[in-house]
Amino acid sequence: MPKKPKVHLIIPQLFQPLMLWKKADKLELKAPYLTRLLQNYTFKQQPSGGLNARLFSAIGLSTEEELPVANYRYQTHSSTLPLVDGLLLCADPVHLEVGMSDVTLTHKITDLSQAEAKEIINLLNAHFKQDGLTFILGSKSQWYLSMQAREAIRTTPIEEVIGKNIADYPIKSEHRNWHILQNEIQMLLHSATLNQHREMAGLPTLNSLWLWGGGKPETAKNKASLVLSDKPTSGKMLALAAQCPYQKYTLQKLNDEQNHNHPVEFDFAALPQGKTIMINESFVEAAINNDLNAYQLALENLDMHWIKPLYALWKNKKITLQIDSCNEKIITPWVTPGWKFWKKIPDSLSELDL
Repeated sequence: MPKKPKVHLIIPQLFQPLMLWKKADKLELKAPYLTRLLQNYTFKQQPSGGLNARLFSAIGLSTEEELPVANYRYQTHSSTLPLVDGLLLCADPVHLEVGMSDVTLTHKITDLSQAEAKEIINLLNAHFKQDGLTFILGSKSQWYLSMQAREAIRTTPIEEVIGKNIADYPIKSEHRNWHILQNEIQMLLHSATLNQHREMAGLPTLNSLWLWGGGKPETAKNKASLVLSDKPTSGKMLALAAQCPYQKYTLQKLNDEQNHNHPVEFDFAALPQGKTIMINESFVEAAINNDLNAYQLALENLDMHWIKPLYALWKNKKITLQIDSCNEKIITPWVTPGWKFWKKIPDSLSELDL
């Protein structure tokens, strides 16, 4: 008998805001299929970590080492491989807010035009060329720093630093004072014409780059048959690392030959044998911005279009399922025994012990 398909569902920030929002009056987070799924579960304790740590952990790579995010993410933006012997880091544009005693990373800058992004990249390259540093444009909000000499380095993924004091997350290295480089980048960006325009428009300035994810690529220790995601960058990056196919999950409506609209969705009944890693990032911005309305909309979409078909397969013992919200536990739900028919199904996700 063939083994059941395994589904590892990664949903960063799915449960983290609940503790705070449970204090709100009459909070009811309706997600009937997810609520039924999570009535009973066991869990495996995990170190706390953000999305990128969990992605690489899902294919068996150590999260105690520097994550190779830059290498694989760069390949989603370019048809060429990064330098084999050099060091490649993510260098993502951010806004830092200076307080009385700390400096907080408050925003990822994601609203630049292509021309604005190129303007800043050119400014950085003109200034740092003499130091052997090259800044590379991946997308409008995802950039890279390339250098010829590789060194052992330890950084912190950007999602773990948002809203926190950056002094608690220094780059660790025995070969370079990265703090000096970061200060020089900040001074250069401070005088950039683009930032003067952004400040006049009331927009957060692009006053720093967050450098991270400079690990060496490794062979995946756990095989995956498919990676599916709602945001292509994370999914494509993981599929490259896992050396498996990638598919984007979309609810976009297209026209068929009869000119009728129909949703293009993943066929959950056609899950491949082996392990499918599914990534849903729709809760991240809502959690960062403490936006309950956006969270509820994301929850409704997740419940109807992701959890409902998975729940039907799981209930009929067609798949095994794990849910990882990138907190300290990975949940494995189990079916309520028939003799517990009397057990009441909770009405709201907020009633569960998560």
